[in-house]
Amino acid sequence: MGEDENANLPTQTFLTAKTEYKPYWLTFITIILAAGLGWLFSPWITPINVLFLLLLPAVSAGVLWGTRVAIFASIVAIGIADFFFMPPIFSFAIANLNYLSNFFFFSFVVIATSWIGRLIRLRVAGARYRERFVYALY
Repeated sequence: MGEDENANLPTQTFLTAKTEYKPYWLTFITIILAAGLGWLFSPWITPINVLFLLLLPAVSAGVLWGTRVAIFASIVAIGIADFFFMPPIFSFAIANLNYLSNFFFFSFVVIATSWIGRLIRLRVAGARYRERFVYALY
């Protein structure tokens, strides 16, 4: 009797989303390369300019791979910029509180750009769906 009652219940299957680590690794590598470029030019440019140099791989990763990768890129880029370029060097201490606002706006720009990229991808998918629908009508 107990088996018959369970036979009519719908079975639930939980799909686990497999995390793809390739975007994270590629983002990390590009940020390291940008930081190396910043390290080469550090005698001639200010630490804030190095932060802007690190903005390019972080924004591009967010646009290409989404918000999670953008948050990861933002954290890694800010950590590298703070540790290697902001005084005191080789420390996570922030000597000038103006850098803190720069870090906030850096994260905001990266996350907002990734969100806009997500909206564009959704619009493109919707346009493709409408195109297939109209093609099927004719």
